[in-house]
Amino acid sequence: MLVRTPFSPRLTILVPRIGFYAYALLGEISTVEFVKRYLGRGVKFVDVGAGVGTYSILAAKLGCEALAFDPSDICHILTLVNCRLNGVSVRAERVAVGEYSSAKHVRLDDLEVTPDVIKIDVDGDELLVIESGKKVLRNARIIIIELRPSTFHRVHMTLKSLGFKPVFVERLLSQTTLLRLSIRPEDFNVVYCRKSGHRGSACAGVTAST
Repeated sequence: MLVRTPFSPRLTILVPRIGFYAYALLGEISTVEFVKRYLGRGVKFVDVGAGVGTYSILAAKLGCEALAFDPSDICHILTLVNCRLNGVSVRAERVAVGEYSSAKHVRLDDLEVTPDVIKIDVDGDELLVIESGKKVLRNARIIIIELRPSTFHRVHMTLKSLGFKPVFVERLLSQTTLLRLSIRPEDFNVVYCRKSGHRGSACAGVTAST
């Protein structure tokens, strides 16, 4: 099923007819509009839990160098197809990012990446990704992360210790589409910026929004 995203630049995204990935960011418009100000030519974007590649493709469309990770075979294939549909290049890796490295798993700190902006959407395993990438995250400016109440406190305190503060929140309960069948009503996106005075600070003039 082809979906046209409602934000600019408009993207054409191929998604499965049913299941988790069919929403294609239809319920995250506010998050997209907020983070677009940090995406542009020369920015390095890393997408952990890329799904069908929508965020990575958006970043590439805006001039970023994009690297996408997802362990799902169907997501990897659809990310590559969606890149072609939108005329962009994204380096897509079919691996899970987490607490150890193996044939199909990798620690973030074991990768040779220095992202300016990183997106994390791993369905409750956010802390594993963060703990595996503290060295990488210390050099990042922006973190976009999907959280739930059960993971928020530990993730928040860890990111705070790394020099980040939350500047934007969007509750995914506000979605208008029923396509994302497995959504948890309490899930929400949080955008973290590096605090003023820390290396790579990106928070000047930014205030929290809900």
